[in-house]
Amino acid sequence: MGSSRESQGQSLVLSGCLRDHEPSRAALRHAVEVSISLPARLAARAQDRTDPQWRTWLDQLPTLVTAAEQNWTLTLGEPFSPGGQCAWVAPESGSQPQRQVVKIGWPHFEARDEPVALAAWSGVGAVTLLDQFTAEVAGIDPVDVLLLEQALPGTPLAAEHSDEHVRDDIVVEVLAQLWRGPISPILRPLSDLVDYRVNEVTIQIEQQGVPAGMDAGFVTDQLAIGQELARQPHDIVMLHTDLHADNVLRSGSRWLAIDPKPFSGDRAFDVLQHIGTSWGRIHHDANAVLDRMSALCDLESSRVRQWMAARCMWEIFDSPHLYDVARQAIS
Repeated sequence: MGSSRESQGQSLVLSGCLRDHEPSRAALRHAVEVSISLPARLAARAQDRTDPQWRTWLDQLPTLVTAAEQNWTLTLGEPFSPGGQCAWVAPESGSQPQRQVVKIGWPHFEARDEPVALAAWSGVGAVTLLDQFTAEVAGIDPVDVLLLEQALPGTPLAAEHSDEHVRDDIVVEVLAQLWRGPISPILRPLSDLVDYRVNEVTIQIEQQGVPAGMDAGFVTDQLAIGQELARQPHDIVMLHTDLHADNVLRSGSRWLAIDPKPFSGDRAFDVLQHIGTSWGRIHHDANAVLDRMSALCDLESSRVRQWMAARCMWEIFDSPHLYDVARQAIS
């Protein structure tokens, strides 16, 4: 959502037709041919034809982009690149001093309440939600179309600072602002997220067994501990759950979070994503990183370690090296 994510050459163009029905509250009266570019990561994922809901969302993107332009009377530029895999995000074109960004997200479980959280934070610690509408698309869940402030220059924290300790300090500062925000009463509890992810990995274990070299008892124990932690009424705040150095952008003298996947729950859970993306550090000495972040956030180190071990189990198939991190965390 900043200039550093501007298009660097899209690799795929989608075309679509706007018909007489209304896919959203933006009125569309005439059928017109439209085409949009996809940024690199979204284009790569576009080759996946195994998920019919994903394909439906992708096929409707040209329609949704034009609906956004008509609804807010603006013209969008090329999407930010390389972008992400779950949303199409592009800035308003032109030279306006306060440009806006449109985000059209693929509707999935974790990101469902993004506009709820952004509205509650109201620009404190996160980009400002200016407006939104929900598009009804046959065959998939409702699609959130968001109008956001553009963080300028929009440099990701990961690109501006290579020093891991500097990144830690800035992430902690952003988290502190988000945690002070009001908890929306309609947010789902963290236990919903934990149960969802545990169910996913449990199905994989039932089908394939645990990956070679892993102790099945340890894996199932840690999954259960995570579910227990999520149900404890401990230090409840509105969580981002996906805050890391690529999801924090510079906006003038401030740093702002983007792309929340919000739930309400234990504050200690919210440091895990940043820690987990510090690959080199956590493999060298996971506990040193866990203890440092715990101290910076005034969290119980033992609880953060427990959460980390449980969270690593969600990734044992895609990132099996995290099994060793989990072992370190509870050693």
